[in-house]
Amino acid sequence: MDPRLPYQAIQYFPLPIEFLTLAHNNIHSVDKNLFDHLPYLESLDMSGNPLKILEGIMKQALAKLRNLQVLDLANTSIDSIPKGMLHNLLDLKTLILADNHFHEVPEELSNSHNLSVLILDGNKFRLLNAESFPESLNTLERLDISYMPTLKEIKTGAFGKLKNLRVLQCHHNRRLTKISDGAFVGITEDPQLWPIREMYLNNNGIHVLHKAMAAWVFVDKLNIQNNPFRCDCNIQWMVEILIPEIQSAKKEYVLDATCREPEEMRGTSLVMLSTEHETFLKCTPEGGQSLGRNDKVLRLPTFQPANAGYSTTATLGR
Repeated sequence: MDPRLPYQAIQYFPLPIEFLTLAHNNIHSVDKNLFDHLPYLESLDMSGNPLKILEGIMKQALAKLRNLQVLDLANTSIDSIPKGMLHNLLDLKTLILADNHFHEVPEELSNSHNLSVLILDGNKFRLLNAESFPESLNTLERLDISYMPTLKEIKTGAFGKLKNLRVLQCHHNRRLTKISDGAFVGITEDPQLWPIREMYLNNNGIHVLHKAMAAWVFVDKLNIQNNPFRCDCNIQWMVEILIPEIQSAKKEYVLDATCREPEEMRGTSLVMLSTEHETFLKCTPEGGQSLGRNDKVLRLPTFQPANAGYSTTATLGR
């Protein structure tokens, strides 16, 4: 290069790079022009770097990646996404924010356009509610919210805006004891159009799954193992309907589905209960102790496939 050329005459040609990994390099920040000559970049892995904050120069650098489809910011010690950072990333399909310090779903996700996959594993959420996920995530097909040590509850409407969700990974959240029976309210008005095909709810702290929570018959893969189920009349429907359905589709997903309460049923297999003829589960108070032998025991209607109707018979024993 002729040293007498003016600075403006120096040209850089775009590099034909589509995939770039800068993971685990002790990077704290990057130059705002770092990606200027990577117009074809589709996948960027920045995971494992101590970025801590994305404001300023880092935000400017990422905003120039107009063709980016996959962005991995896992384990980068960030707790927020700066406003406007996702606005220019029109083709972004996969965003990985796992193992960071988020206490809630980042507000900046409302500026996303076509996200299909969102990985939020290992963050510090305490609860999810109807305001957690923005309308812009109605394109989302996979959501991962696992390995969250502080997640305790999923409230009504939490997933209602995720109308195209196909896969829900929500497992190994040991403090997650309650998923509202209305958690999916709004996801579809027609149960026949239920979108979710795979749900992984294993290894949580769940005591009961409500029959009204989901259109379970349309879920092809459902893992509910290793939850501390309270085996009373509230899970009668699970014993009669859900467990046989899971076992027929993927029997290994119920091998370790057992009772934690009441004490006299601790360790009892839900599969065993489902195969016993005329299994009746007693109603119990919150503490987990069975009620007396004269207390009511609920028998739920027999499940029938969609459009086949439901049995109208139910018995109430004493």
